[in-house]
Amino acid sequence: MNLKTNKYVLESDKNKEILKYLKECDNNTLYQLLSETSKYRSLNHDAQYLLKRYNTNYDFFGPSEISLKEHYLYHLVMLNNLPEKYVNIDVSPINPLGLNSNLSMLSQNLVLSTIKNSEVCGDPTTALALEASKRRKENQTGDINLATITRILRMQPFDSSKGYMQHFNLIGILTLANKKNNKNLFHDVFCEHISIWINLAEKLKKYGFDLGTIEVGITNIDFVESIIENETFSRELVTKNSLNDDFDFTNSLDIKIPDKIYSYNDLPQKKKKKYSLYKFKQKFKSKFLYRYAKKSRFRLL
Repeated sequence: MNLKTNKYVLESDKNKEILKYLKECDNNTLYQLLSETSKYRSLNHDAQYLLKRYNTNYDFFGPSEISLKEHYLYHLVMLNNLPEKYVNIDVSPINPLGLNSNLSMLSQNLVLSTIKNSEVCGDPTTALALEASKRRKENQTGDINLATITRILRMQPFDSSKGYMQHFNLIGILTLANKKNNKNLFHDVFCEHISIWINLAEKLKKYGFDLGTIEVGITNIDFVESIIENETFSRELVTKNSLNDDFDFTNSLDIKIPDKIYSYNDLPQKKKKKYSLYKFKQKFKSKFLYRYAKKSRFRLL
């Protein structure tokens, strides 16, 4: 199902007209057109063709290599060790179209869009964000803490030789709270969430899950974006290597800044100027976060 964009298809005058019409028509008309198209195409799909498709795109259609028993054990350990204030919910396998591309900047090409103005769940936290917002608008007072474990599907290719598949379970936790009631809200919630993950990892070890050495890395996406904007390499190069274990953002691209830092002062002066990193000085002022990071073997980037 690794469908590559064909420039000729998009540049064809006839197809440009079709695409323009599809972009401008209302949701109901679009759904009827695509639904009728799918119905017509499915009539020509016999058992032999379906088996061929299943085998050809096994990473998408095939079962997980992890047994169902292991999945449920993993889920139970997580749910049994969540702080009581977290309400665990079972989110829908589909979300409104554009949820992830708008809330998380995840490319729409990386989630599976459906013909019914929706998309297959590509991230549990964005689904939790919608539910938390709904509850807040329904006048639910106080902090809202939600957690879920759900199956997600991603369209970008994963390395199947390492046991990765296109669909997998993800745990998501979310806290919606009022900053006015707590000036240190971000840091308190941030550290609480990290603690939950570390605690889960330690508990899983007791059940035979081999997680190796636990090291948590905190990445400031805006920080990385600022470097990309002020460098000569393309964003596509970074995106392409996002799943490459041998790719090191700072060393592979010869950026020459430390890949692990604990304070703003760890950044070379020339690099601060070259990559416009001065605007991040305030974000690195939290001694509380540094102290917590060092205590928990975190690395900050």
